This record gives sequence, structure tokens and C-alpha cells, in this order.
Amino acid sequence: MATDLVLGGPVRGDDFCFRTEFLDDLWDSLRKNNILLVGPRRMGKTSVMYHLLDQPRNDCVVVYLNTEALTSPADFILQLIFALKENQPSYFFEQLGMIWGLYKNLIRHSRASEFFEIRDVLRGELNWDEHWQDQASELFNGIKRINQKVIFMVDELPDMLLRIQKRSPEQFETFLHWFRIIRQTPNACVQWLVAGSTNLIGTLDQTGHSKLINDFYHLDLPPFSYKEMENFTLKVFSEREVEFDAEVIPRVQALLGKAIPYFLQFMLKELATWSRHNEGQILTKDIVDQIFDQVLLGNRALGHLQHFYSRIGVYYPEMESEQAVDMLSFLSRSQGETLKALFARYEDFEKKRPEPRPQRQLMQSFSRLMLLLQTDFYIEDQGGRVYDFSNQLLKLWWQKYYPPSS
Repeated sequence: MATDLVLGGPVRGDDFCFRTEFLDDLWDSLRKNNILLVGPRRMGKTSVMYHLLDQPRNDCVVVYLNTEALTSPADFILQLIFALKENQPSYFFEQLGMIWGLYKNLIRHSRASEFFEIRDVLRGELNWDEHWQDQASELFNGIKRINQKVIFMVDELPDMLLRIQKRSPEQFETFLHWFRIIRQTPNACVQWLVAGSTNLIGTLDQTGHSKLINDFYHLDLPPFSYKEMENFTLKVFSEREVEFDAEVIPRVQALLGKAIPYFLQFMLKELATWSRHNEGQILTKDIVDQIFDQVLLGNRALGHLQHFYSRIGVYYPEMESEQAVDMLSFLSRSQGETLKALFARYEDFEKKRPEPRPQRQLMQSFSRLMLLLQTDFYIEDQGGRVYDFSNQLLKLWWQKYYPPSS
């Protein structure tokens, strides 16, 4: 059976390829650490989480929850409970349910299939918005009594934190302090693995709360290595009987840069489709260039790459968003720029404002913007404090759609 090229949701089962060494490192790290899984959008963080859920190790109870749409600490605790119920029903009903007071309420309302329906019912009965910490304490005390390790994997946590901050600033800080205390409670039998498309470090640095996550062990989810990319490409081409010359795989690597799994699959799917429609013809470097320009730099991939542009207006401080776009546009036309050159560009942009900021404030804002652009994987230090895009595909796309104004 041919390997599925999954371009929508996370990859699961036999379609989850490679990452063997990374998974070993991750499981080893989870023995004693809470993990912040770091990597750019489309790198496969959610797929890794599902793999841990599907193939747990070390007798761990593994739970996955997506918190992107949640807006309060009460929502988070309720979602945590229902994810535990859905992912691990035997543990939930046969062990936790026997010693936990909330169990009866959950059973009574279990016919309501949607999380938000049950949430509203339980909120009305138990006043969760005010007493979510009490309910959380009951949950974690029950887990501790069972004495079997539970790994909670929290996806899109930065999005939830931003929503809480916008909706209820006082609960934002309360939740962060509570979450840190829970993580540092000794012998709690709970480990945390958190991730998100928005980098948690940059998100909390903007609010001055980054110190509340400094206990996390940062684990980078790397792109496919060249060898992994080559092996995956050979596997896909072999299963689909794609004939190609020796320049094809190096050219795919050169155009994509770091092989982010989603975009690699996107490219290979298009190349395999071309081969099927042009039976008997050999795939060449020129065809790779043509498909890359038409598809990955064209309208079909626009929705996936446009996110990198549009999210700046959503997640970056209003005063910095325009300058972030300008700096990336500037870099897209270069072979890398020194920190001094980037600050000069930043200063020139500032002079266009009706009321330019003082030099000291400008330098602080520039440093913070550089941190954001790096922690969000737009740019990286190439060595010697020379900065460039961290991904070649994103650079070429930015160069095409958002060229510098001058």
C-alpha cells in the first residue's frame, strides 16, 4: 500500500514516517521533565503528539487536547477532563471515577456529545468560572492517588493564553501561576507536553510573564534531515512508479530548504501527479522548478503560506507589525543581513512615523522584535550575527508576494 501524503490533518499510524531518534529523545525527556515542543508551523508537532497517544510507552496514560478555541481557565480544566475521558475511558471510568466526586456529574451529562454543551451545563451547576481551581485540585489529587503517570499533551496553548489575556487579564496571570505550581508539585504523577503554532516564549515575553515558563525543557522538533527527506522521496516515488533523473531530489531540497514535512509532502504529491498524467516521461529538474513556481509559490499553497504573513498582524504588537513585515521583505531580497543593517532599516522605517520614538525605546523595541521573529521561526542567525530567513520556501514566497517598498 502506498504511503498516504497527508495534507490536511495530522499524520497517524503507518503514515507517520521517521522521527525514530526524536521520539526516543522525547520519551526519555518526559521521564522527569515538562516539555515545551518547539518548531514552526507545519513541522509535525501535532502528528508527534498523536503518535505518543497511539503508541504510549512506560505504562503512561497519555491524553491529547487542543486548546486553540478556549477562552478561560475553567474551559481549560473542563477540556482537560473530557480529553481524559475520551482518550483514556478505562482509566477514567474504572479508576479515577471511583474516587473522584465530579464523576457523577460527568456520567449524568455524558449523553451531551459536544464539549461546549456539557461545559455550559456543568458551569451552571458548579460555578466553574469561580471555582475552577477547586475542581482542578480534585482531579489532580485523584490522579496522584492512582499513582500511574499521566502525560497531558496540550496543543495550541499560546492561542488559548492570548484569548484568556484578552477576555480576562486578571485570570491570565492567575492561570499562569497556577499552571506553574501544578507543574512543580512533587510526586504529582503528571507530566506536561505543550506546543503551539505560535511560540510560547515570544507570546509570554510580550506580556512580561516568560519567567513563569522557564521550568519547561525546550525540545526542538527538527525538519527532516537530508537523508530522511531523500529516503521519504524515494519511498513515495517507488510506490507510485515515478521515473526521475539524478537532479530531481537535490533540486527539491534546494527549493524547499529545510524539509518541513507538510510542504515536502505537498511537493511530492504534485510531482507524482505530474508523472501519472505524463506516463512514460522522466521527471526532471526543469519540471520540478515549473511545479514549484506554479503550485507552492502559486494560489494552491497560498492559504498555508499566507498564514505566516497574516499572523503578524494578529500576534505582534500593533506598532511593530508593519516593521516586522518591512524587515522580512527587506531580507527576502538579500543573501542575509547583519544586525547593524537590520537596525538601520528599522530606524529608517521609524522616521516615517509622525512621532518617532526615542532612541533608547527604539533599541529595546528592535531587540524584542528580533526575538519574536526568531522564536516564531521567521529568521535565524546564520553565524556571525548575520540574519536570514530560516526557511527557503518562505523566503521565496515572501519575495514574490511582499517585496520591499524601497
